Amino acid sequence: MIDDLFSELDKPNYLHCVIDNKPSGLTFADIFNSNKYTSIKAVTFSASSSLVEMLSNRFEDVEIVIGIEGSTLAESYIKCLTNTNRVKEFETLSKSNQEKIKSGAVKFYEPLKKVHSKIYLLKGAEDILVLVGSANASNTALRSFDQFEELVGWTNNQAIFEIYQKRFEEIKNYCIPYYPNIIISEEGSKTADHTVGKNKKGIPIEEKAFDEIMTALGAQEVLVTREQVEDDITSLETNIKSRTTEIETLKIIKEAIPKTISSKQVINLKSIMKKVAPKIMERKLTVPLLEDQDDLRREMFYDKEKNTLNLSVMDGIVKPLHIGTMETNKRALEAIVEFCDLYKEYTDGRNEEVATLAMECMLYGLFSPLVWKLRQDNDPGVRRDIPIGLLLIGETRTGKSRWLRFFNALIGNSESHLFTFNKPPFKAKRADMRMKNLMMLYESKNLFPILIDEIKSDFFSASAVEEGIKGISNDLDTNHPVIIGTLNEKQFMVPEQVMNRLYLIRFDRQFDESRKLESETRYNTLIQTIGENGPVFFYDFLIRMLERLHERKYLYNPIDFLEPARFTMLEYFKELQVEVPKWFPKGKVDSYSNWCRKTWETIFLLADKRNELNYFKEKSGRSFFTFYNMEFIIQNIKSRNPEEIVSMLPANCKKQPNPLSIYCDAFAEYLEIPLNSEGRPVLNIEEINTDKKSILKRISRILGF
Repeated sequence: MIDDLFSELDKPNYLHCVIDNKPSGLTFADIFNSNKYTSIKAVTFSASSSLVEMLSNRFEDVEIVIGIEGSTLAESYIKCLTNTNRVKEFETLSKSNQEKIKSGAVKFYEPLKKVHSKIYLLKGAEDILVLVGSANASNTALRSFDQFEELVGWTNNQAIFEIYQKRFEEIKNYCIPYYPNIIISEEGSKTADHTVGKNKKGIPIEEKAFDEIMTALGAQEVLVTREQVEDDITSLETNIKSRTTEIETLKIIKEAIPKTISSKQVINLKSIMKKVAPKIMERKLTVPLLEDQDDLRREMFYDKEKNTLNLSVMDGIVKPLHIGTMETNKRALEAIVEFCDLYKEYTDGRNEEVATLAMECMLYGLFSPLVWKLRQDNDPGVRRDIPIGLLLIGETRTGKSRWLRFFNALIGNSESHLFTFNKPPFKAKRADMRMKNLMMLYESKNLFPILIDEIKSDFFSASAVEEGIKGISNDLDTNHPVIIGTLNEKQFMVPEQVMNRLYLIRFDRQFDESRKLESETRYNTLIQTIGENGPVFFYDFLIRMLERLHERKYLYNPIDFLEPARFTMLEYFKELQVEVPKWFPKGKVDSYSNWCRKTWETIFLLADKRNELNYFKEKSGRSFFTFYNMEFIIQNIKSRNPEEIVSMLPANCKKQPNPLSIYCDAFAEYLEIPLNSEGRPVLNIEEINTDKKSILKRISRILGF
């Protein structure tokens, strides 16, 4: 008996159909029988793409309302005008189905209000079928895979068919096209990036595209009431997770409804389209971010036809970037040089290398709105080699945040334009939410860099973030901004996948606390100078860079991706008759490789002085050394395991991993140090204080413990 019971449970009747008041074994094939029916009208809460494609293939006439969960009037309206993903989605359909949608034989709709109904109306030359129930238009629901569903139906019942056909039309009246006219037009795919895409955040559209936007709602009537709009506003304003964009759009629509119309009177949204569309497109709307963070960046967009970068300013006015004068450009350049000099003058050791790092970051920052173009203009195979962001790494008091604030002022932003991701993720969910923030910002097409101060190192260790950065770098092939952030991290603990796709520059010299007042005074004076000068040098630099890239004068150099920015900056020094500082970066900074080299230099120094090395020779005469006590070395390099330490060495240095044996000649070449008469590496003792305390201090500074 028990065996029989479980035998029955193994094969449940998931899809339960009652047709004409009788239980029926109606199957998926019976419902969507194209030999019997030629047209289908359906309302479904959700639909699988494969089923939608199948319905389009099978039937001559298709109309489907897909009830997206949680859609409000604003959400649907914005999607209609701004959703570039719909373009890509449309292009994935088969050519025959694209043509059916263009001709109107196949229509998909998106409701302005929540729809949970499931209605199927099928009609043929002789037969009609009505089905209502719980099953969505998905393979899981209708093919009886693993969930219980109910369908009640009537065959050839004209009265019932007319009742539900009327209901279908009633729901359709509150819908907009899932694929608006602007997407499915002949030039839709060509103009989508220029028209729809540029309105991702409500940015004004060119006048010639306005007629297309005006007809984007399609031919059907869209009916709303003032009460409906007001209810949506109230609902969104009381929800702390609401999108600013939705609320602002709804308020614009509400303002456009004549005051003489009562709150419950139904009006045609198309009748106020002329008033609503320009305001929505011209209103400065922010990208909706999670965790109450709004995108307050200024707005810069690329015009492909004119090859210009345009700014969106107050009241929807758009204007191209303007060049600076000789005077303003020289003032900005001198301020940049003096700012970088602060790193040389006020940090430990007064090392020129720190000024080089500050200028290298400046080159990436000035070039950042055009990183996408360098990636787009080159072979997809090298796209991942062009970093989609810059990370300034270092411990406190190394000037990372100071650099970010100076650059923020240089590009014309205020302090409020900085993002903060300074709370450690702890849970994967929070890291995932912040990755969604970054994804939305990257897809916004606003080319102003995303400046993030004090990112916690564990943010990048979350799998969602690591995969997200990898996906953006490999797959994003449209106009996009980049991130520029600071990371409080003594060591390079960023995952390799992230490290390979971001430009990491490490600051390891701390500012002298005893001279803090002096350095802060000079820094604040420079900030004031840059603020008074405005962002004209930034704009001038971008205009010049864009011209060079467009003319293909600067091509991608795999050894130095910033070569175009480097040459452009040197042009300014020459034209403005400003002396090029000795520390100006001559090529790409490889902080990680430099750090690895310094790490092994210090390990070797410490081990050599403690006689922890054993030297040997192969039969060929080639010398190598092994560590007598590797455990001692590992103990002095906290938060690094042996595998990580060994992986820092180039492969040609390693003779064998256990015990770790290193070729003397290759190791000396790696550290750029000489060999003595016995073929052993020798560090320049005159330049390195071998006092034990000095050695340990050097290790502490380099390795960060």
